[in-house]
Amino acid sequence: MGVGLQPLEFTECLADSPHFRENLQRHEKELERTSQQIKRLIKEVKDVVQAAKRLGAAQLALASSMEQFEFACIGASTTEDERVIGRSLHHFAQLIRTVEDERERMVSVVLRRAECGERHGAVRVRVHRRLHHGGRASDRPLAAPLRAAHPHRRGRARAHGECRPAQG
Repeated sequence: MGVGLQPLEFTECLADSPHFRENLQRHEKELERTSQQIKRLIKEVKDVVQAAKRLGAAQLALASSMEQFEFACIGASTTEDERVIGRSLHHFAQLIRTVEDERERMVSVVLRRAECGERHGAVRVRVHRRLHHGGRASDRPLAAPLRAAHPHRRGRARAHGECRPAQG
């Protein structure tokens, strides 16, 4: 961990001092760096999820093959060993399906949380762009430091209840 950022003080915002401007620029730079890291992590999570889906499909195909496996009878009936092997393969196939069901559930939770984080980050970027590239002039002196200091307090996704913290 590096050295933390200095807090953005409301009184310095009102004075619009050079120190405040420099501090604000450091906050903006850190938000951009963090945004890039989040985007990279989201991409990596999506890559892992795709690999997990391919693995899941392969394991479900294996489970189907195990369930469909049958010994060719030599004589009138199957032996006890053949019946035990058949039951074991069927049971193992059920276990694989259970594991895959849980993996799919887990992957959907990870994706939902990743998308929630991505949307929340997009809100911060839109706020930044609005304040620095077009918002009302009267908004700029007050809103920028407040939003930079507390990006988690404002955000359309959180306000509408779309993204919630993990329960556990």
